[in-house]
Amino acid sequence: MLRSFACIAAAALLVSTSAIAAPPTLNVNVVNTPKVNVLSMPAVTISGTPTVTVANQPGQGQLYNELLGVNGSGIIISPHGSVVPDGMRRTITHVSAHYACSSADGAVVRIHSSVGSIYLPGTLVSPGRWAMSSQLNVPQRPGSAFQLILETSAPNCDVTVFLAGVEVPEQP
Repeated sequence: MLRSFACIAAAALLVSTSAIAAPPTLNVNVVNTPKVNVLSMPAVTISGTPTVTVANQPGQGQLYNELLGVNGSGIIISPHGSVVPDGMRRTITHVSAHYACSSADGAVVRIHSSVGSIYLPGTLVSPGRWAMSSQLNVPQRPGSAFQLILETSAPNCDVTVFLAGVEVPEQP
């Protein structure tokens, strides 16, 4: 009986091993595939789209640039820069600044006008020297002008700010 059991177990093992083997690969042929022809493509037309005008965007006009500078210690406010002429709108699109202080104390530098203040945080580029550059889109009203404001506890700081943009006629 033990011998019969061993034969049956061996046969079962042989059958289960051959059942697990991968099936043979068969070739597949696809025949009679139809050909697809698109004879007429319909035209697509979109109509009735509204015209969109975005106000206060820089565009054609008179290029504007200005240099503001101060030096000293404590809180220093520069005189007003150039005033936006009546009937015009100025858009500042770029500002850059560099400042050097006689100690590592650094400075808080900002420009201010009737539209508010823009802080100009510098990156330390060498001991006692900072620089920054930024793209903006800041509108200025007629009659407004920027002032440079320096705040520092260093014995002396020298700050230069460059502004660039465009002036265009005021839109009704």
